[in-house]
Amino acid sequence: MLIPKTVALFTCQQPANGNEREQTGGNTESPVFPLPVLLAANAKGAEILTRVRGMSEADAVRTMHAYVVAVGGQTCPQQVADLLRRYPAQAALGAGCPR
Repeated sequence: MLIPKTVALFTCQQPANGNEREQTGGNTESPVFPLPVLLAANAKGAEILTRVRGMSEADAVRTMHAYVVAVGGQTCPQQVADLLRRYPAQAALGAGCPR
């Protein structure tokens, strides 16, 4: 299944010593980024997967699409629409966001 592998690509590892609070200064909340930052990050993620991992553009966009859908959230439809707007050849992926 693609989604668990995709999420694993972008999941941070826990610190080896288990002292996450100490290393993050006590802040354990995930950062909240503005939508334009998320949109740019999704496109950059596809670019990085293509250039660094050697994936085809189609596979990279499919991977980022699966990640955005797996994470879900309120901005999922906007993120997917922007990703597909930037990569129109992959428009067949569709929205796929949970409601």
